[in-house]
Amino acid sequence: MVELSIDEKALAKGSSVISLILSARRDSTVMLSANKMRQLSMGLLMYCSAHDGKWPEKLEEIQELVGGAQAFQMLMANPTNHQSPGYIYEKPATKLADMKDPSGVAVLHEGSNGKSDPNGFVAYADGHVAREAK
Repeated sequence: MVELSIDEKALAKGSSVISLILSARRDSTVMLSANKMRQLSMGLLMYCSAHDGKWPEKLEEIQELVGGAQAFQMLMANPTNHQSPGYIYEKPATKLADMKDPSGVAVLHEGSNGKSDPNGFVAYADGHVAREAK
């Protein structure tokens, strides 16, 4: 019979490394989602620029501005929850130029099961993306 000896320090180091790798993977997935939202919000702003400040009725109207239908579908897949569509468009009531504070107007929400994720990212009318305000 062969006895195996487990070095507890090596085991602890190994689990620490695995924890770091998993944490880095989660962080990169979260950042990928935020970057997708930035690209979608830039498409929305380009749409506004080309349509006298008007927002599209549906998010699908920006497909050609973000690289076509296939690129749009890839952007709409949320890597944090593996849902598509993973983002929810909220059309603002006013034209971009008529907004007093575009940085406070949400236009795109990270979604989960068809609803806005209260812990997710939000893209604003000025193009910045931030965590949902609690």
